[in-house]
Amino acid sequence: MAVSNAAVPPAGDGKDKDALTASTPAPPAPKVELVPFSDLFYFADGLDWFCMFLGTLSACATGVAMPVFMIIFGSILDEIGTGQGSFKDTINQLALAMSALGAGTFLVSAFQVAFFAYASARQTERLRATLLRSILRQEIGWFDTNNGGELATVLSEATSAFQEGTGRRVSEGVQALAQFLAGLIIAFTQSWRLSLVLLAGLPLIGGAAVALSSVMSEAKAATSAQYAKAGGVANEALGAIRTVASLGAERKFMEAYNRLIEEAERVGIGKSVKLGAANGLLFSSAFFIYALAFWYGSLQVADNLPCVLAGGTGCITGGAVITTFFSFLIGAFSLGQLAPSLNAVAVARASLVRVMAIVKRTPAMDPLSIAGRTLEEVRGDIEFDVEDFHYPARPHNRVCDHYRLSVKAGETVALCGPSGSGKSTAISLLLRFFDPVAGSITLDGHDLRSLNLKFLRDCIGYVGQEPVLFSGSIADNIRKGKPGASDEEVVAAAKAANAYDFCIEFPDGMQTEERKGTDAFPIVNPAILLLDEATSALDSHSEKIVQEALDNLARSKKRTTFVVAHRLSTIREADKIAVIDKGQVKELGSHEELMARQGIYAELVALQGGSGREEAVEGAGKVQAEGGAEGGDEVTRVKSVSVSRLPLGASMRRLSRAVSQVLRESLPFQDGVEGGTEGTAEDRPSLWGLSFRHWPYLLVGLLSNCALGVLFPFWGYLLANVMSVFYSTDRDYILERGSFWAGMFVVLGSAAILFYTLAFWGLGNVAERLAAWLRKGCFEAMLRQSIGWFDMPKNNLGALTARLETETQQIHKISGDMLGRQCQAFFTLFVGLMIAFSASWRIALVTLATFPIQAAANAIQMQVALGQVSDQPGSEGGEEANGLLSAAIASIRTVSAFSMQEGLLGSYRRAIAPLATKKKLTGVMSGVIFGLTQFVMFGTYGLLFWYGGNLVSEGKATFQEMMEAIMSILMGAMGLGQALTDMADVKEGRAATNRVLDLIYSPTPTIDALSPVGAKLKDVKGEIEFKDISFRYPARLDQYVLGGPDKAGGFSLRIPPGQTVAFVGPSGSGKSTTVALSLRFYDPEDGRVTLDGHDLKALNVKHLREHVSYVGQEPILFKGTVAENIAYGLEGASREQIIAAAKAAHAHDFIMGFTHGYETDLAEGSINVSGGQKQRLAIARAVIKDAPVLLLDEATSALDNESERLVQEALDDLQKQKKRTTLVIAHRLSTIRDADLIVVMRQGEIVEHGSFQKLIQDKNGTFSALARQQGLI
Repeated sequence: MAVSNAAVPPAGDGKDKDALTASTPAPPAPKVELVPFSDLFYFADGLDWFCMFLGTLSACATGVAMPVFMIIFGSILDEIGTGQGSFKDTINQLALAMSALGAGTFLVSAFQVAFFAYASARQTERLRATLLRSILRQEIGWFDTNNGGELATVLSEATSAFQEGTGRRVSEGVQALAQFLAGLIIAFTQSWRLSLVLLAGLPLIGGAAVALSSVMSEAKAATSAQYAKAGGVANEALGAIRTVASLGAERKFMEAYNRLIEEAERVGIGKSVKLGAANGLLFSSAFFIYALAFWYGSLQVADNLPCVLAGGTGCITGGAVITTFFSFLIGAFSLGQLAPSLNAVAVARASLVRVMAIVKRTPAMDPLSIAGRTLEEVRGDIEFDVEDFHYPARPHNRVCDHYRLSVKAGETVALCGPSGSGKSTAISLLLRFFDPVAGSITLDGHDLRSLNLKFLRDCIGYVGQEPVLFSGSIADNIRKGKPGASDEEVVAAAKAANAYDFCIEFPDGMQTEERKGTDAFPIVNPAILLLDEATSALDSHSEKIVQEALDNLARSKKRTTFVVAHRLSTIREADKIAVIDKGQVKELGSHEELMARQGIYAELVALQGGSGREEAVEGAGKVQAEGGAEGGDEVTRVKSVSVSRLPLGASMRRLSRAVSQVLRESLPFQDGVEGGTEGTAEDRPSLWGLSFRHWPYLLVGLLSNCALGVLFPFWGYLLANVMSVFYSTDRDYILERGSFWAGMFVVLGSAAILFYTLAFWGLGNVAERLAAWLRKGCFEAMLRQSIGWFDMPKNNLGALTARLETETQQIHKISGDMLGRQCQAFFTLFVGLMIAFSASWRIALVTLATFPIQAAANAIQMQVALGQVSDQPGSEGGEEANGLLSAAIASIRTVSAFSMQEGLLGSYRRAIAPLATKKKLTGVMSGVIFGLTQFVMFGTYGLLFWYGGNLVSEGKATFQEMMEAIMSILMGAMGLGQALTDMADVKEGRAATNRVLDLIYSPTPTIDALSPVGAKLKDVKGEIEFKDISFRYPARLDQYVLGGPDKAGGFSLRIPPGQTVAFVGPSGSGKSTTVALSLRFYDPEDGRVTLDGHDLKALNVKHLREHVSYVGQEPILFKGTVAENIAYGLEGASREQIIAAAKAAHAHDFIMGFTHGYETDLAEGSINVSGGQKQRLAIARAVIKDAPVLLLDEATSALDNESERLVQEALDDLQKQKKRTTLVIAHRLSTIRDADLIVVMRQGEIVEHGSFQKLIQDKNGTFSALARQQGLI
């Protein structure tokens, strides 16, 4: 009999989901590792267990229903086949029994699906939150040796696999197991001899099922690790898209990504053949056993024929054989149905290996642990006695060597010294990001390791060079560290940070939102304050404001303060100044004491060109804000500035930098508004069209699936003929035809192996090749987009990486094997109806009449299934959760420094809660609909046998005709159900297809770095001109950065070839925008930017950027060796060129200090090198480019004095070697003394311009005020 859910694993199970990275051929597939079965329910609580218990009971009842039906069916066949009894009475009994069985099955089926779906949704929600919690509680050293880009992929994959492995598939597996046991029990009660014969063949089916599950798991593991690596490549490129664009490295990343995807494609194609053979083996095993059963059954019926003809009792009749066989058949198919369930469980267990390793890992230092002491009062006495320390990622590089420093409570200690000397390391050790390898650090006499970690960090306020904001309103950001803080407390904190005045000038005041999201700064009053280059990135005016905030903080409470600074003028008043070099405190004392020694510190001060004394200028802020008196011809005056007119991003950055001195920061999120450049191309191909590109494989796969479509109804035809043989009164005929039809099952089994293998091979090729093409095309399309596209919130890093991973995987599901299933379904239905109509058109018509009812029930079930909530970027809440996860991992140091784990977890739980709620509700509805389909199925059986029996009783059809018509359609229906398995993926797959293809075939971006279009200049001299520029960022259309309708004219400036032009001015004045426009990250709204008289829009984008070197304030290095990172600046660079560039950037010496020199592998985020070293490597990358245009956006702000001097010398050497046009953005005016032209900007306009000497002659000018403020005049 047909069983709607008794189906063998569908083609294409065990599909890959992740991404990879390797330029060399992949090693053999690793042995699959699985977590213990108990770990699968690690996240279940009491309610989940109770739901699963009820679901299990219901699934068992559902599984027993069909074997019970077989008892009734066998007795009815005996009466109809032998022509005994009242047909109509027995048919009525059958219909009544089916109705009662259908009603009961409706209830238990509904409970089965609903309970498991509900429990699975709750466990999946808990898994996500628990894994994120476990990730966030790991020590920083763990992140240094684990790829953060892969962690988001691991969670995404584990979530999907876990939901399958604990939900629907498990309920189906329990049902199948119950059906299998019930079938065997009933079979033994009917004919124990035949059952033993059938049982002897059971290991064959079981072995085939296990083999299939093993192949699926291995295939999953073989591609999973590779895809995760590829995801890391994409995550790295998209997360640093501005650096990638400036280097013109899009194609390099694309090629690396493509190599990995192509390797995954190769592995996937190989797995398809194995999956096909395993599926075919499972089917053929069943058919071979059926052949054995029918042959032996015919012997039993023939031997018992005299007993049957004599009317004896206990005879082995045709009905007994059929009941035994079909009960075993149901059990066998149920065993086959266990395969996808076992596979789902195996895949879930495999995907949980990494998850459980993280969840169960005990971190070296746990920020969420309650272990450790807490002190009633923290004075702030700190003692460093560090004998040895090295970073976990660089165990051979000793950073601290007998590092000793004693700081009394309330003292301010400044740490200075060259990059890599160990200054920031001291801050990291004090925050317990790491522990000393040997030695200790104490707080008030207590070893830091003995203190509770959260307590310790709560006692510390930390401000880094680049403070960040959480998404949410300004008030939410400030309130984050003290949940429930009153509005008065929030306002007081803002005022203390000198941020209140400009905050209230925003349109929505303190409720202004920078982004859509969660949490931010804490309101704290720390006993210890750590300032790691807190003002190095600020312009002079902003620095003055922040310094005032720091002074307010110092006056409010005496606290121990550590200051890491390169500008020695900011640490002159420190109680102690520690000069660090090579991991040791070389000098210690006050400014005056150290100057008197004339040692290292005095030399550093001399390098800055003064005594370190800063001349405060009364009213300097007012001069900058309001301008000065009339002056020389070359000095333009400035108008008054309203903060509300500044770009929101700039003011928020000011807020971040100021408030951070009192508060804490949190996670960064992409800024922007809805919109973007992507669109839908009307002529993009369909999924079918894309698949047809691989037509030879497609043809083989489709034809093989057509053959498989014929297999199921032909199976029913064979069964019908075997049944009719059992009711013959001729013993020889029973033996002869029984052997013949048994042989036909052997043929059927052989065909199954052949066609399943070919089907999977053909369509597997199509699916894998298409998936690879989609991933590569999607990644390429992303790299083609302009920078403005990445500014949009919907294109945040989490959403983009999820689109690459998940949406292409959804398309994979509906491409190859789904097309084959559709062909298989059509031929199954067509051939089944042909056989039925040829046997009995009346029964065939009645069967057809039931199809709309079954179709309606299945359609409703499909719609409910299709409505299930997705975790993917396109779903409500999914994008926010993915973005939050990616940002959390990317900013783990910020999260750890401020003990923001719990607040972040709360935000994450709120983001995923709607998804879980909808999944629970949808699961309940799915259960109801599933129960309805079961009721319809049993009702259909009852109707068909009632009508067929009446036809036989009236002589309008023979027994054989009735069975051929019914069995061919019902077996065909089983094949139809098999072919349409997981069709619920179609809607999601089509939606994903539209999104991915819309991106791939979107209109060509205006700024396309991969396009060959555009002019290429033979000789680039380097003349740059900005002509009447008006510009606003795509994500901030309400704010003009340059020019605008309220300005008399646009921004205009001409820079002759070979000149050095420096831009100075407050944050948000438009300085960096000129650099972005020069690189053509954006196009101006009005006006034009030209290079040697050619509009940048007319030039080839890659060609333009090849002639422009860029060094930004925050250097970004990529995974790979030091040499590879430098070589990003010049394609095909030789080792000699790399070393020469490193020497020019004064990076060679510290590179050679690494254990592996230029072959030293840089970890993700380049955590292996200090900030100054990173900057020098980035400068080396620009040097090797040897471009005629050089853009320096605060390129030396992160460097210590010695490094700055070395780099400045290197830059001067570059100018001497080759005259190049240089645009410099600088806050330290000492670095731009020799600039040919200095441009002072404010609010998108040039307010002053001239040489250094000319500008300082105007004593009331803005620039001269800045110069006096920095002690330069």
